[in-house]
Amino acid sequence: MQEMVQTILAFIFLHILKGKRGENVARKYRYIDFEDRKRIARLWSIGTPAQAIAEEIGTDPATISRELRRGYPGKDGRNKRPAYNPVIAQKAVEAGIARRGKKRTQAVAL
Repeated sequence: MQEMVQTILAFIFLHILKGKRGENVARKYRYIDFEDRKRIARLWSIGTPAQAIAEEIGTDPATISRELRRGYPGKDGRNKRPAYNPVIAQKAVEAGIARRGKKRTQAVAL
């Protein structure tokens, strides 16, 4: 009985570590650099769905969705889709890094 439970747990554990097509899910979590952002812009402008872009870049579709929101310049592009600007997205990321890098220096009065 204990061996059967261990076998089932091992199967579940291995199944969780695998993605849809057997690739390692841990490889999908990574930072997007400016070259990736330019690829996202090119693919998005020709009408490629976010899921297909995620597979092309090698990341999760939710990451691409957040990236598309981050690089939205406030107007629609061709095909009535929200436009994506990699320069705006890169500046937003750099501003976030700079903001998080600053420590609060406010003194607490006792």
